[in-house]
Amino acid sequence: MSNKVLILISAAVAVIFWLYVFTRENTEFSLDIPVTLINIQPGTKAFISPVTANMKILTPKALLKQATDSSQIVIDCSLYNKGNHEISITTGDVRAPGFEVIDISPKSLKLDIYPTLKKSVRVQPVLIDTPANGYKIASIKASPARVEVEGLQDILGNLDAVNTEFVPVSGLASDQSFTVKINKTEDLISVTPSEVNITVSILPDVIVREYQVSVQCLPDTGDTMNLPAAVFVTLNISGRRDLVEALPPYTSYAFADCDAVAEGKRTKVIPADIEDIKIWGITPEFIDPGDYQ
Repeated sequence: MSNKVLILISAAVAVIFWLYVFTRENTEFSLDIPVTLINIQPGTKAFISPVTANMKILTPKALLKQATDSSQIVIDCSLYNKGNHEISITTGDVRAPGFEVIDISPKSLKLDIYPTLKKSVRVQPVLIDTPANGYKIASIKASPARVEVEGLQDILGNLDAVNTEFVPVSGLASDQSFTVKINKTEDLISVTPSEVNITVSILPDVIVREYQVSVQCLPDTGDTMNLPAAVFVTLNISGRRDLVEALPPYTSYAFADCDAVAEGKRTKVIPADIEDIKIWGITPEFIDPGDYQ
């Protein structure tokens, strides 16, 4: 028999042996498994410590994942009154269908069952980002404005509001409504209702400001050289913040009759129209050439 054939036979035997060990031979494994609470009575909250236990089992390695996925310790809370309990556990308390459990650690668990309360609290909308440039949030309304929460007494004692999940207002230039969930924290057992409607009212962000401008000649009334000096007046204006803040300084947004000024006459200053800007008044209203001698 050639060496090549012997090598192939040896490899085949090794594979068969490995498959036998992998799929048939029981080996001891240590696994962390969850502790699950069931039948928690209404009006109570239960805590278990620790939340996992370690079990040792005998199983072929091929079934290890199945054992990991299917094993747990289940505590039936309906068997216990409110208060603190120390629960002894044995290998028989482990749910590991089809597997032999040879040890479990720890040997006892701490179960605490506390009464809970319900309370009505405010809904606090949480906004993210800002409206469109030149606009502001006028009001925020939640409907319903209050929700019922359930939790432990020491938690609810100081709780007067719950936050919503983020309400996106980025770029808004008009009123908008959103349906968002209440941000339920781990301290709360339940929130009713779990969703609310948020209405965000958007208005132009209007500001009032004094705006200094230069005076130019009305058409067909001479030229600026006829003015005794560079003349500036102040306009009282209002408008959307972004528009007002974008106005360039000392722009010629006012006019006067330069011929009348050249003749030494007291002349009225006329403000120009500025798009989307309201002009409330002008100071001074007249050019008196004597003031510029």
